[in-house]
Amino acid sequence: MSSTIIIEESQFQIISELIGLGIPDSFVLRINKMKGSGNGEAKLFLGYEGEKLTDFFGTRGFTANCFLLKEDLIEFHNISRKEYFNPTQDYQEKERLELIWENKKDKLQALPNIIDFQIVDQTQISGTRIYVNSNDLGYSLLREIPLPIVSHINILKLLNDAENEIKYQFILRSDYENDIEIEEQVIEKDSENDPFDPELISIDTRKLTMETLLRRLRQGTINLNPDFQRNEVWTLEKKCQLIESLMLKIPLPMFYVSADDRNNYTVVDGLQRLSTMRDYLIDNKFTLQKLEFWGDQFNGKSLQDLPTHIENRILETEFTFTVINPGTPDVVKRNIFKRVNRGGAPLTDQEIRHALYSGISTEFLKQLSKNDTFKKATDGSIRDNRMLDREFILRLLAFIVRDYTSYPKNGNMDVFLSNTLQILNYLPNVDSQAATKHLKDINLTSIKPLDLSQLTSVFEKAMTRGAKIFGEHAFRKSYLGKRRTPVNKALFEVWGTILSEISDDEFRVLVSNRQRFLNEYSNTYLKNYNFDEIISRNALKQSSVIERHSKLRELVNRYTND
Repeated sequence: MSSTIIIEESQFQIISELIGLGIPDSFVLRINKMKGSGNGEAKLFLGYEGEKLTDFFGTRGFTANCFLLKEDLIEFHNISRKEYFNPTQDYQEKERLELIWENKKDKLQALPNIIDFQIVDQTQISGTRIYVNSNDLGYSLLREIPLPIVSHINILKLLNDAENEIKYQFILRSDYENDIEIEEQVIEKDSENDPFDPELISIDTRKLTMETLLRRLRQGTINLNPDFQRNEVWTLEKKCQLIESLMLKIPLPMFYVSADDRNNYTVVDGLQRLSTMRDYLIDNKFTLQKLEFWGDQFNGKSLQDLPTHIENRILETEFTFTVINPGTPDVVKRNIFKRVNRGGAPLTDQEIRHALYSGISTEFLKQLSKNDTFKKATDGSIRDNRMLDREFILRLLAFIVRDYTSYPKNGNMDVFLSNTLQILNYLPNVDSQAATKHLKDINLTSIKPLDLSQLTSVFEKAMTRGAKIFGEHAFRKSYLGKRRTPVNKALFEVWGTILSEISDDEFRVLVSNRQRFLNEYSNTYLKNYNFDEIISRNALKQSSVIERHSKLRELVNRYTND
């Protein structure tokens, strides 16, 4: 390993590292332990005697100078908040974990930027297992801050060239750190709690025959949303069991659909069942296999091979559909999507938006998610499953097309993004009769009337400029000399917007001042706890949106007006 990092203006060469040292329940302080466990052992197990540890720490009986960084501890603690607030393990203090998290947060703020400590090899312990111990503050933090099992430790062996000194940096890591969704920990005000007029809700229950259902599937007037990347995941065996249920006249659960003005249906619940019936009854994509009751008679058969009375039994099936009629408020539709999809693999908010507002806008997001400039700027690190990449892009487009000051006071990002999808379907003609009819509840006065070609150019400009200014740390909370963190939604939104708006001349000046700009940005903002709050835990608050956009605009202005 031959990379370097910068710590408090000193340069260190990374010589080697130990990865993934476990933090067992026995090691942490009592306040973090599982139910039924005692005080435990304060010694940290590093591994077994051997060349790897000898090369790393030196001969047995070693003493090592170590340190922790306050900013690393704060970042780890913020990531761990998910486990504190929604514990997956049976902790002794399970009912008090939220308060414990807050208390630890306050303690971390009072720490110095670098916490030095020493560890001593515990040679008095017989055997080949190597343990270390310490009475220093830094070591006690290793026992106090993490929760066991879901946390671990990485250790970097560093050489300070200027002082020819070896030091060991301890970095706490969490099982949750790759979960990009945890970046915004504030629970967004759920749309199901928003006020709406019950008189506007129109939901009917209807009976549909198989004949009607097949006709609609052939016409495409039932939208199965094939663009869902998680869709149609049933195994062949499960599909065949559904067909066997129809053969046995076993009633199927209710279907939920949303109807538009032309009585076209978008499926809310029942995608797998409808896809299976389409594949077997219309497209002949599979024959029956592994039937539970009638395998001896009908395995290997298509619909046309079945006896007439069985075929008729299938084709004369009746289904119950709950239809959400046009005019029902969007907030209610999204609520129903969420409620019906709570079990199994529930739809994400972006998948729900995709289903409700499918059209030009959803296809546009799909195209941008494959854009080379987007892939390059993010290093392809934003997952494309469950439409996470499209949610990032939609969020940026929302702030490009709509001014950040139009973000709702209640901090409801779901409504803001849902409205933007509807707006994109009508760009650039948001003042047209059709747009004003369907967007009547949205303030359209500040909408930039860009067509989709122009919007693509603006998006690509934001991605290209972001990559040029920030390099591999584009849209992330990390910076040069630090390990790279995941792309942050709020930084993707705010930097994408700002960089897309400044002129070519201003951008050239910013590039010429790049190093000074990055120094101030990393030291004054990324290392600042209050700024971290407005791009992570409190990112969805209106005050946070306004503050990060205004502060970073001021920062850019200082380096584009030279």
